[in-house]
Amino acid sequence: FFSCPIFEDAPEELLLKMRSHLLHTSMAEGELIIRHGDEGDSMYFLQRGAAELRSATGTALGGYK
Repeated sequence: FFSCPIFEDAPEELLLKMRSHLLHTSMAEGELIIRHGDEGDSMYFLQRGAAELRSATGTALGGYK
């Protein structure tokens, strides 16, 4: 997550502290990460692979590779 643009101006001390709280999670292809309406209690950083954003009705809204 060090290369994430939203953290580019963050002090290194903060980044190191945040990194100590990160958990590695692997997801299978097609596995749901979060559903519309779910309460957000996590933040995800994509290390490799791709993610697709869909509306509650299943319409593709975009993605990330």
